[in-house]
Amino acid sequence: MLLVQYAANHDRKRSSTGALRHHSDANRHLGFGHGIHTCLGSPLARIETQESLKQLSSRYRAVEVVTDPVRYKATLNSRSLESLQVRLRP
Repeated sequence: MLLVQYAANHDRKRSSTGALRHHSDANRHLGFGHGIHTCLGSPLARIETQESLKQLSSRYRAVEVVTDPVRYKATLNSRSLESLQVRLRP
């Protein structure tokens, strides 16, 4: 049996773009586990992410992804970006 982590949360019936939709209420992701397997650090990670996005949005009018296409590292059991370049518009 092989665990393929990057397949988690990928449902082509719901989205085929892979776009970041931070305002979506329908995101039932598995990023922090579920039930007794929930990550103990998830509340801190959520707060850090919220604060980071709040600071970015207060300083910049727009944050645009300029990496096109987005490329991922070729690994067997996980998914991570090679790089992600963004343009910050004041």
